[in-house]
Amino acid sequence: FSTIGVVVAYTALYLLAFCLCPFIRVEQPGFATSEAAEPLNVSTAKS
Repeated sequence: FSTIGVVVAYTALYLLAFCLCPFIRVEQPGFATSEAAEPLNVSTAKS
């Protein structure tokens, strides 16, 4: 492999990942979207 070929391939993959990342939504355990939008109340913190 030539050095310029590796640089071009790496750049192309980097740009592809940069374009795809905003569309990836990972569900994190303990963080539901409905819960994150609501303010934290004292009654919900005690339960």
